[in-house]
Formats: sequence, C-alpha cells, structure tokens
Amino acid sequence: MLLVVAAVSLATFPLTLATEGGAPVKATQIEPVECPSQPVEDGKWFRADWTWNVAGSVKHWGHIHQRTDPYHTPLEVQPVDGTWKITGMELLSQARR
Repeated sequence: MLLVVAAVSLATFPLTLATEGGAPVKATQIEPVECPSQPVEDGKWFRADWTWNVAGSVKHWGHIHQRTDPYHTPLEVQPVDGTWKITGMELLSQARR
C-alpha cells in the first residue's frame, strides 16, 4: 500500500499555540520527510512510520526565532465511514533545531 503525504502550507491559516513555558509558537509549514507504510494483520488498515518537519516561529523576550523541528511517530490509519483516518499515533521523537 502506498501512502502519499504532501507538504502542507499553513501560511493562510497558521497553527498557533502556546508552549509549556508560555511562549507563543506559530507553525507555518509541515513537510513530510518519509512515510513508509505496511498493511497490518487482516489488511484492512495499515501502520505508517512518519517522519516530518514543522517550520515556524517562536516569540519570547521581545524577539522571534525561526526554526524547523523534526518529528517522528508511527501512525495507525483505518477506514472510518468510507474515509481513511489517522486512528492512532505516538510521538517517538521531537528535536529542537
């Protein structure tokens, strides 16, 4: 099974959240690096080992840092009401760059 994951631009609607320390974070781009996948058990769903980069900015102490952080997580993907959905994931790694 081939899973196609394209880069997602969040320029129009950036994802904004606050970190644990309170600094606002704005994600502007999600870029897949690799996503090998394999069917599981009965072949009705599959697991994908997804690695991606998130580009954005962090604002604190009156200035802004631009950065791109890599993430890695296995995804479980299953059909739900006729549409493929991510039904499970566990973040295995995140690094600050």
